[in-house]
Amino acid sequence: MSNFRIKTLICLSFLSLTIFGCLPEKRIAWSPDGKRAAVATPTGLYLIDAKGELLPPRLTGTPTRCVWTADGEGLLVAHARKVAKWDELTTSMSADEKRLIELKAVELRERVLAFEGDWDDFDLDPGKILSSGMEAAVLLCLRHGDNDGVKEKLGDKWEDVEKIEVSVWRLTLFAVTDEELIEKKTLFQGLDEIRSPSLSPDGRFAGFLWNRMVVSDEDDPDSIAGTLQLDQMSLNIVPTDGDKPARLIANKVSIEYDWSPDSRSLAFIQGSPSLEEGSRVELGSLATTTVADEKGALLEKWEEKDRVGLLFNPMLSVRWLRDGRLLFSSVEVTLPVTTRAMPQEWSLFIMDPRTPASVMRVLGRDLAEPREPETPVFSLSPDEKRVLLPGPQGRVTLYEFASGETIPLVELDNPKGAMTCIPSWRNNDEITFVMPQADAPARGTNLPEVHLWKDGRSRSISDEWPEEMRNGWLDGK
Repeated sequence: MSNFRIKTLICLSFLSLTIFGCLPEKRIAWSPDGKRAAVATPTGLYLIDAKGELLPPRLTGTPTRCVWTADGEGLLVAHARKVAKWDELTTSMSADEKRLIELKAVELRERVLAFEGDWDDFDLDPGKILSSGMEAAVLLCLRHGDNDGVKEKLGDKWEDVEKIEVSVWRLTLFAVTDEELIEKKTLFQGLDEIRSPSLSPDGRFAGFLWNRMVVSDEDDPDSIAGTLQLDQMSLNIVPTDGDKPARLIANKVSIEYDWSPDSRSLAFIQGSPSLEEGSRVELGSLATTTVADEKGALLEKWEEKDRVGLLFNPMLSVRWLRDGRLLFSSVEVTLPVTTRAMPQEWSLFIMDPRTPASVMRVLGRDLAEPREPETPVFSLSPDEKRVLLPGPQGRVTLYEFASGETIPLVELDNPKGAMTCIPSWRNNDEITFVMPQADAPARGTNLPEVHLWKDGRSRSISDEWPEEMRNGWLDGK
């Protein structure tokens, strides 16, 4: 957000932009026993039973992402709250972040007073070091600090500055009862969007992606000391006991990472930090990092191990299988290659750390169903025998590893032209996904519904969901 378009900033201060843009989300998370699901929407978190009926617990007024605890009695939730006062905002910031925002507010005042021209041409962040959340914080700081002369200089634009609210993103553990969500502990908070929350199998650690790099001080690895390279997602972990702050694992990480079965390590796909911005072909790697010792204690230092070289895509996925192998999405290519001959379709591959000299392709080369080229995100069944593959126009295909057989789950084209919700497994036999409706007279033509599929048949479970639960992903907008 380079120009001083304050009204745009007001709109984005709550739903902050990331490099991923409007991407499909894993919005439906089933509890381990399959009796209820959390539905994470752009406007809140809701719980449903196996029939899709709405349950009392909910969290409203915030975009959410979530994952269940292993016992099914709690949720780890990424969510946001609006802050309109600078003094209140500073309690959510590190000392370094606060100093940076205050410095930028002083610089902004000087530049505003010296500016002559159209405000739509004014660059709020000429150094390109501020995220959208930090830009909003700078304006909030300016509004409540030394702003002599700014109000007169901006004229009517100052009314927009008065409306600025900053979104503070939080990663919070909630207890789930029959009647409510009870906030237990906030593990991390910051000014920018949190994605892909996860819990290690033993529950000791929470992982998350943040759209701003978290830089650890070399002298104190448990501190967050600065910000750099805003146009990427960083992978971070934080102990769930709340005793230590978040620590950086890797920068420029794709959207889906995974914990090892023993909870000691993480697998992720990382882009190369050395390529120039705008490069059409970007190299990356599938990597693993051990973060805990055999007793489950967080290590002071860890080393990253590159496992497989590949072409980087921020939507690539990896899953750490129970037998220790790594299943991941990628394109198969031999370099050098002309641009016209670059692969147009991704596949799935297996890498076994015990035999690291080779990688095996696991999707048959005769697979006829096309995959969505921009969304190489797969959903693995709990028994690791089948996988869901996204196709173009929101289509979904079920693929069985042993036989290579496929079942089309969604054959209707999504009116939006893309998948809006990544499918999820309730158990080994039941799957939830968004199905465009050929005729939905109650709400209009072709509005999508959430379906639950089993044994070749699916039924809608979202017909009675209220409008506020559908906003932003099931409302056809």
